Amino acid sequence: MNGNVLVMSLAIAVEPLPILAGVLLLTTKGGRQKAVALLAGWALVLAVIGVVIVVVGGQVSVSSGPPSTFSAALDVVLGLVLVVLALRQRGKARHGDGRTTPGWMTKLDTMSPWATFGLGMFLPPYVLAAAVGNDIVRQSLSQSQRIGAMVLYVIIGSLGLLIPVAITLVRPSQSGALLASWRVWLQANWQIVLFWTVIVIGLYLVVKGSVELVRA
Repeated sequence: MNGNVLVMSLAIAVEPLPILAGVLLLTTKGGRQKAVALLAGWALVLAVIGVVIVVVGGQVSVSSGPPSTFSAALDVVLGLVLVVLALRQRGKARHGDGRTTPGWMTKLDTMSPWATFGLGMFLPPYVLAAAVGNDIVRQSLSQSQRIGAMVLYVIIGSLGLLIPVAITLVRPSQSGALLASWRVWLQANWQIVLFWTVIVIGLYLVVKGSVELVRA
């Protein structure tokens, strides 16, 4: 896994909304099963995207030279999409209460594990995942190397949900207070964290793709 894929996989992992959803579930009675279902749905979607990466990578001939013009242009397009999404989210936040959470989060307590599994499939940042796939496909990797990169991307991208769940298993007596503090912080700051995460990665992709287009 190269540095670009690592950075973007970490950006997926720190997406605040799914982490907040997982923490909210884990701080409710009997919420661990639902949080695990949320994690399973999230990881499944990332894995499906990863399988597509492996299949497409096997069909695309990638040279050992500079990245293709198409791949670089795709980076620019995906980066611009992320910037626009970040600015739209920021605009909505400024016109409302910066501490509010999405309406669907108020229904988490009443959701079944199957419902939270479906929610987990809906939450992954597909545009960012596509950027990860674009970077993996363009590399001169063997089939086993692509599979390895895919597995690492899924694991790293799921850490934001996996860590809170693991804490409740490893340190059950202390997890309540810790997750409660995370819940308060995330509810107060998720919008600003989301904005900066998305816009920084978006600008990174735009600059990276533009430089590669100039060099192509």
